[in-house]
Amino acid sequence: MNQYEKTPLEERMAGRREHQEELHTKRETILLRIRNVLNLIFMVGAIVGVIYYVSADKQTGIYIILGAMVFKIMESAIRIFEFTFKVKISSIEKRALLTVPSHAPTT
Repeated sequence: MNQYEKTPLEERMAGRREHQEELHTKRETILLRIRNVLNLIFMVGAIVGVIYYVSADKQTGIYIILGAMVFKIMESAIRIFEFTFKVKISSIEKRALLTVPSHAPTT
């Protein structure tokens, strides 16, 4: 066996890595869309709240702005948990790579 040939285990692990990367990208795309929608709701709500605050009842305007802030908090929570998930996965992968014995060529 040549030192540059992959073992069957390495081939399987490469296939699993590709599949996991594909799943991560799909998940990230879905989360990005959700975050964009939540941001849009927040921005529209904040603008409507400020307009209502300036032109009409101040207390109702504050309630509208606070309601919009709930959507921003939800978006921020998704962003924080997404980052935490990425860090956790990368640290697990690093640990797994450190514990896998290298396949040094035997002489």
